[in-house]
Amino acid sequence: MAKKAASKEANKVRPEYVEDRVIEYFSVRFNTPAEKFDQDTDCKEAFGFGDADWRSLADVFNKKQWMRHIKSHITRQEMQKNTTVGKLTQVIVKNAMA
Repeated sequence: MAKKAASKEANKVRPEYVEDRVIEYFSVRFNTPAEKFDQDTDCKEAFGFGDADWRSLADVFNKKQWMRHIKSHITRQEMQKNTTVGKLTQVIVKNAMA
């Protein structure tokens, strides 16, 4: 039983890893230093995304190698409801290996 719990713990996705990848995406796409981002950065607002364009980013994130590696996904509905670095990170971590 303890071995199974330890194995499950080892498979946990680290929120810091996901947060770094989310920041990296927006940093590269908009040529903005990563240091300008924190958990409260509202990327939808900061970069002027309309609702449809923001929702379509779910498809972009789902195709990223790192998302496939952690076996996660984000739906368009989840994308619409979550616009900050912190909230996107939480959803992606929650969906990882679910």
